[in-house]
Amino acid sequence: IIFTHPSPEPWLTIGVFLKLAGRNPERHPFLKKRYRKYGHSRAQLDEASRLGERLGETLNSGYSLSSLTIPPI
Repeated sequence: IIFTHPSPEPWLTIGVFLKLAGRNPERHPFLKKRYRKYGHSRAQLDEASRLGERLGETLNSGYSLSSLTIPPI
């Protein structure tokens, strides 16, 4: 499962460049509201858990995984 970064553009790109330069954009007073800490949001974690349950149920039931539909995230 692939999720997008929870920070919107252009803050995502600015944050990546600052990370590459050895800075912490999530600690910068101006950027910390716009560039969230690296990682997944709570909604993304909940969605991954829900999809994992569906995957497990499909595998346990013996159905083909081709019958499982996963929406784009």
